[in-house]
Amino acid sequence: LDRDVSGAEKSDLVSVTALNFSLDQPIGRQRLRGNAALQLNRYRDHDQRNGGGHDVSLQLDWETIENLSGLLGVQSVDRQYRYGLDSAQPFDGKNDERSQSAFAHAKWGGMGAWSLIAGANVLDRSYSVAEFDAANKFRQWSAEAGGGYRPSPDLGFALVARHTRITRPDSATLT
Repeated sequence: LDRDVSGAEKSDLVSVTALNFSLDQPIGRQRLRGNAALQLNRYRDHDQRNGGGHDVSLQLDWETIENLSGLLGVQSVDRQYRYGLDSAQPFDGKNDERSQSAFAHAKWGGMGAWSLIAGANVLDRSYSVAEFDAANKFRQWSAEAGGGYRPSPDLGFALVARHTRITRPDSATLT
Protein backbone atom coordinates (compact mmCIF):
# COMPACT_ATOMS: atom_id res chain seq x y z
CA LEU A 1 0.00 0.00 0.00
CA ASP A 2 1.05 3.53 -0.74
CA ARG A 3 -0.48 6.99 -0.41
CA ASP A 4 -0.97 9.57 -3.13
CA VAL A 5 -0.87 13.38 -2.73
CA SER A 6 -4.47 13.46 -1.44
CA GLY A 7 -3.62 10.90 1.25
CA ALA A 8 -5.71 8.13 -0.32
CA GLU A 9 -4.25 4.64 -0.24
CA LYS A 10 -3.25 3.03 -3.54
CA SER A 11 -2.35 -0.63 -3.90
CA ASP A 12 0.20 -2.08 -6.29
CA LEU A 13 2.10 -5.30 -6.85
CA VAL A 14 5.81 -4.95 -6.07
CA SER A 15 8.57 -7.35 -7.08
CA VAL A 16 11.70 -7.20 -4.93
CA THR A 17 14.90 -8.94 -6.01
CA ALA A 18 17.79 -8.91 -3.55
CA LEU A 19 21.35 -10.19 -3.35
CA ASN A 20 22.92 -10.37 0.11
CA PHE A 21 26.53 -10.97 1.09
CA SER A 22 28.08 -11.24 4.55
CA LEU A 23 31.67 -11.52 5.74
CA ASP A 24 32.97 -12.33 9.23
CA GLN A 25 36.67 -13.07 9.02
CA PRO A 26 39.17 -13.24 11.89
CA ILE A 27 42.62 -11.94 10.95
CA GLY A 28 45.00 -12.61 13.84
CA ARG A 29 43.74 -10.50 16.76
CA GLN A 30 41.51 -8.50 14.44
CA ARG A 31 38.09 -9.33 12.97
CA LEU A 32 36.79 -7.97 9.68
CA ARG A 33 33.00 -7.85 9.24
CA GLY A 34 31.14 -6.81 6.16
CA ASN A 35 27.61 -6.83 4.79
CA ALA A 36 26.30 -5.97 1.37
CA ALA A 37 22.66 -5.99 0.32
CA LEU A 38 21.73 -5.04 -3.23
CA GLN A 39 18.05 -4.62 -4.07
CA LEU A 40 15.97 -4.09 -7.21
CA ASN A 41 12.30 -3.02 -6.92
CA ARG A 42 9.78 -3.21 -9.75
CA TYR A 43 6.20 -1.87 -9.50
CA ARG A 44 3.42 -3.18 -11.73
CA ASP A 45 1.30 0.00 -11.94
CA HIS A 46 3.64 2.73 -10.68
CA ASP A 47 6.74 2.10 -12.77
CA GLN A 48 8.04 5.64 -12.11
CA ARG A 49 9.05 4.23 -8.70
CA ASN A 50 11.13 1.38 -10.13
CA GLY A 51 14.67 1.43 -8.88
CA GLY A 52 17.36 -0.18 -6.86
CA GLY A 53 19.31 0.37 -3.72
CA HIS A 54 22.11 -0.89 -1.56
CA ASP A 55 23.18 -1.22 2.06
CA VAL A 56 26.94 -1.81 2.32
CA SER A 57 28.92 -1.78 5.56
CA LEU A 58 32.42 -2.71 6.67
CA GLN A 59 33.72 -2.90 10.23
CA LEU A 60 37.12 -3.74 11.70
CA ASP A 61 37.35 -4.86 15.33
CA TRP A 62 41.01 -4.39 16.24
CA GLU A 63 43.20 -5.19 19.22
CA THR A 64 46.90 -4.70 19.98
CA ILE A 65 49.22 -6.86 22.05
CA GLU A 66 48.99 -4.36 24.89
CA ASN A 67 45.75 -2.89 26.24
CA LEU A 68 44.46 -0.99 23.20
CA SER A 69 41.40 -2.07 21.18
CA GLY A 70 38.59 -0.56 19.18
CA LEU A 71 36.25 -0.46 16.21
CA LEU A 72 36.40 1.26 12.82
CA GLY A 73 33.47 1.21 10.43
CA VAL A 74 31.74 2.72 7.42
CA GLN A 75 28.27 2.31 5.92
CA SER A 76 26.55 3.47 2.74
CA VAL A 77 22.78 3.12 2.22
CA ASP A 78 20.81 4.08 -0.88
CA ARG A 79 17.11 3.25 -0.83
CA GLN A 80 13.77 4.57 -1.92
CA TYR A 81 12.22 6.88 0.66
CA ARG A 82 8.80 5.52 1.59
CA TYR A 83 6.49 8.48 2.13
CA GLY A 84 3.40 6.51 3.06
CA LEU A 85 5.21 4.66 5.85
CA ASP A 86 8.03 6.96 6.95
CA SER A 87 6.42 10.37 6.62
CA ALA A 88 3.13 12.17 7.14
CA GLN A 89 3.96 14.17 4.00
CA PRO A 90 2.46 12.27 0.99
CA PHE A 91 4.28 12.35 -2.34
CA ASP A 92 3.40 10.67 -5.62
CA GLY A 93 6.81 9.98 -7.11
CA LYS A 94 10.23 8.54 -6.47
CA ASN A 95 12.66 9.94 -3.92
CA ASP A 96 15.91 8.15 -3.06
CA GLU A 97 17.41 8.50 0.41
CA ARG A 98 21.21 8.32 0.60
CA SER A 99 23.07 7.94 3.88
CA GLN A 100 26.79 7.65 4.54
CA SER A 101 28.17 7.10 8.01
CA ALA A 102 31.48 6.29 9.67
CA PHE A 103 32.69 5.67 13.20
CA ALA A 104 35.88 5.10 15.15
CA HIS A 105 36.03 3.97 18.79
CA ALA A 106 39.03 3.10 20.93
CA LYS A 107 39.49 1.71 24.43
CA TRP A 108 42.65 1.59 26.48
CA GLY A 109 42.55 -0.79 29.41
CA GLY A 110 42.07 -4.28 28.05
CA MET A 111 40.88 -6.74 30.69
CA GLY A 112 42.00 -4.56 33.61
CA ALA A 113 39.64 -2.91 36.08
CA TRP A 114 40.03 0.61 34.64
CA SER A 115 39.75 1.81 31.04
CA LEU A 116 39.74 4.98 28.96
CA ILE A 117 37.23 5.32 26.11
CA ALA A 118 37.18 7.66 23.07
CA GLY A 119 35.19 7.74 19.86
CA ALA A 120 33.73 9.70 16.97
CA ASN A 121 30.72 9.25 14.65
CA VAL A 122 29.58 11.05 11.50
CA LEU A 123 26.34 10.76 9.46
CA ASP A 124 25.25 12.52 6.26
CA ARG A 125 21.74 11.93 4.82
CA SER A 126 20.36 13.47 1.61
CA TYR A 127 17.48 12.94 -0.83
CA SER A 128 17.20 12.89 -4.64
CA VAL A 129 14.15 15.21 -4.83
CA ALA A 130 15.62 18.72 -4.47
CA GLU A 131 12.64 20.28 -2.64
CA PHE A 132 12.49 17.43 -0.13
CA ASP A 133 16.27 17.48 0.32
CA ALA A 134 16.24 21.23 0.97
CA ALA A 135 13.79 20.70 3.86
CA ASN A 136 15.08 17.39 5.25
CA LYS A 137 18.85 17.08 4.65
CA PHE A 138 20.53 15.88 7.84
CA ARG A 139 24.14 15.95 9.03
CA GLN A 140 25.45 14.88 12.41
CA TRP A 141 28.81 14.32 14.01
CA SER A 142 29.70 13.45 17.57
CA ALA A 143 32.78 12.90 19.68
CA GLU A 144 32.95 11.16 23.04
CA ALA A 145 35.46 10.47 25.77
CA GLY A 146 35.30 8.91 29.19
CA GLY A 147 36.37 6.12 31.45
CA GLY A 148 35.16 2.80 32.71
CA TYR A 149 35.49 0.60 35.75
CA ARG A 150 34.98 -3.16 35.73
CA PRO A 151 35.24 -4.70 39.21
CA SER A 152 34.38 -8.19 37.92
CA PRO A 153 33.88 -9.92 34.56
CA ASP A 154 30.10 -9.71 35.03
CA LEU A 155 29.83 -6.09 36.18
CA GLY A 156 31.11 -2.88 34.63
CA PHE A 157 30.41 0.86 34.66
CA ALA A 158 31.30 3.65 32.25
CA LEU A 159 31.03 7.42 32.41
CA VAL A 160 31.22 9.04 28.98
CA ALA A 161 30.83 12.68 27.91
CA ARG A 162 29.54 13.20 24.37
CA HIS A 163 29.34 16.30 22.20
CA THR A 164 26.97 16.10 19.21
CA ARG A 165 26.44 18.63 16.44
CA ILE A 166 23.36 18.31 14.20
CA THR A 167 22.70 20.37 11.08
CA ARG A 168 19.18 20.42 9.58
CA PRO A 169 17.60 22.97 7.22
CA ASP A 170 14.49 23.32 9.37
CA SER A 171 16.37 24.43 12.47
CA ALA A 172 19.50 26.18 13.54
CA THR A 173 22.57 24.02 14.04
CA LEU A 174 22.10 22.10 17.29
CA THR A 175 24.95 21.36 19.64
